[in-house]
Amino acid sequence: MTPFAIDGPPAVAESLLATATARWDGWFLLHGLRAVSALRGGRCDVAAEQFLVLLDFGIERREAPPS
Repeated sequence: MTPFAIDGPPAVAESLLATATARWDGWFLLHGLRAVSALRGGRCDVAAEQFLVLLDFGIERREAPPS
């Protein structure tokens, strides 16, 4: 799914990942990939929503500045 989210047609990738996140909501990687595909398609609202979901999972980047 990663290559498709990064290099596939943005609208198709986002649609596929929207379906995947609805089906497997507990798989955090899908939410991250959906955020990437949404950004590629110019859908910043969806990307922001997915990043907030990742915060609910407690996912943080190691190199992120301390909060």
